[in-house]
Amino acid sequence: MKIRLLSRKALAITAAVALVPIAAIGFSAGAANASSALCGSGYSYLKSTPMMYSGRHHGTLYVYHKSSTNCAVLYRNGGYGWASITLKRGTTTVGRDQGYYNDHAGPIKYDAYKCTDVYGVVSYGGHNYKGNLDTGPCKG
Repeated sequence: MKIRLLSRKALAITAAVALVPIAAIGFSAGAANASSALCGSGYSYLKSTPMMYSGRHHGTLYVYHKSSTNCAVLYRNGGYGWASITLKRGTTTVGRDQGYYNDHAGPIKYDAYKCTDVYGVVSYGGHNYKGNLDTGPCKG
């Protein structure tokens, strides 16, 4: 068996590419822990969705769970700007937090046992980036 050694340039490129996901996970974990703290003690991670466009991460919508309550928080990347969380059951809006924030909208707490859609929007440069999650006992 022949072992091939990588050049220093190839090794540097390989190392840089390998570190990219680690950096992304580090941010997500930090924001996820901060979001959980905003909800209060005892909340655990339920689900999340990133808001991406052209390979850029503009924000993340998180949902946490504790007993019979869910809690939604939207973190935006890039500092001060528009962020919005809307909770809907069918076509009825049952909760909303929106405005200009430094880093997050929410938290909004709601009944974990009711089918609730959670919508998030962050705006950058006149464009809206959206994400949504379904939570609760939704039936298809």
